[in-house]
Amino acid sequence: MYTSSRRAVSPIIATILLLVAGIIVASVLHVGNSLQADKPMYKTELSAVYTVVPVSVENAGWKIALIVNNLGNREVLIDKVFVDSKLVECMGVTDGDKLSNNYLIGTSIPSNGVTIPQGDGVTIFLWIGSNAFNKGTTITIELQKSNQLTLRKAVFLN
Repeated sequence: MYTSSRRAVSPIIATILLLVAGIIVASVLHVGNSLQADKPMYKTELSAVYTVVPVSVENAGWKIALIVNNLGNREVLIDKVFVDSKLVECMGVTDGDKLSNNYLIGTSIPSNGVTIPQGDGVTIFLWIGSNAFNKGTTITIELQKSNQLTLRKAVFLN
C-alpha cells in the first residue's frame, strides 16, 4: 500500500489566500454601501394628524395639525394638499386670518410650498370652513410631494 503525507497547499499559503479573499469581499461590500448611500432617498412620514382648539381663523369650523417628518437623505418639497380629493387652493393662511367664505379650506403651506430639510419635521395646518363639512364627518387628507401623492390620513371632525 502506498500512502502519501503530502498536502495540496501549505497552511501558510491557505491562510494568506483566506485573508486576501476576505479583504476582497469586505472591499466590495464597502464600495457597494458607499455608492448606495449617495443615492437620493426620499422618505417622508405623516406622523400625526389631530384637531386643534381654538380654531383661530374666522369662518373656520376646524383647525387640523399635520406633523410631517423627513426621514430621507434629501430635502423634500410639499406643495399641495388635498381634502377628499379636492385641491386646497387657499395657501399661506395664518392664525388670525379670515377665510373668504364658510365653504373654503385653507392651509398654512405657502404658495411656493414648504421645504423640509433631511432629518427635520414641520407642522402644517388646515382650516376647514364651518359649512364645508358636517360635524362627525370623516375626511381624507393627502399631501403631495414631488408630483406624487405619498402621504394620506383620515380625520374625524368632532
